[in-house]
Amino acid sequence: MPNRSTLAGLCLALCACQACGGNTALTTRERLQKSVTRYNQAVRWSNSDVAAGYLPAAERARYLEEHSRPDAAAVVDYDVESVTPDYANDIAVVLVRFDWQDPDSITIRTTRIRQVWKLEDKEWVLHSRTEVKERKGGGKPAPLAPEKRF
Repeated sequence: MPNRSTLAGLCLALCACQACGGNTALTTRERLQKSVTRYNQAVRWSNSDVAAGYLPAAERARYLEEHSRPDAAAVVDYDVESVTPDYANDIAVVLVRFDWQDPDSITIRTTRIRQVWKLEDKEWVLHSRTEVKERKGGGKPAPLAPEKRF
């Protein structure tokens, strides 16, 4: 009969195996969190190829064209303020605050964007972005595509 230390070691090994290679399927909530985070990080760091991957296929080329211009504004920070999922209807509304700057200005502006995400074939896709609140710093319209519907 194995001793206690052998059994304890075997239990630890089994737990470690399950943690590393066990159930790797993400829940719908985890996929939403991952999609929202990766998309908004990609916007923040001007990684348009990654961001475009979260849009409907028909809109990706236009998005890449708009966001690869040398005069595009730079996002300097963002904060996901709220995520309101409706899992029964495969939709989520996300409110994100973006701080951004035009390349020819030192003024930092703030824009809040309402993102509507829809679950399609187990992947969350960004279907619309709408500006929801007046910008601080005034002036120019937000560069983050207010009133874009995909």
